[in-house]
Amino acid sequence: MAGRELILPATVLTAHLESCAAELAADPEPPDDLAQVVGQLVAGQRHIAATLSRLADRLDAVPAADRDALAEVLRAAARATGHAADALAEGEHLFE
Repeated sequence: MAGRELILPATVLTAHLESCAAELAADPEPPDDLAQVVGQLVAGQRHIAATLSRLADRLDAVPAADRDALAEVLRAAARATGHAADALAEGEHLFE
């Protein structure tokens, strides 16, 4: 996907992501299609982890002390998100 331009601004995409996550979080009952939802959450978390990692890499290209700290925070968040996706994926069969 290198060199690919976004169709919508990143702020629009992330606002949509946040509003969808909020809607799921507000639902007091598990969805009827729980296995499919968990599978999509796993895929989504992996994409988020990749995005955070890519953002950190871009910050590394512009050296500055405060950017180094921000890049490390983004990398830590990427790792944590990836671990969450892995944990969900390991238990995916339990949601069927």
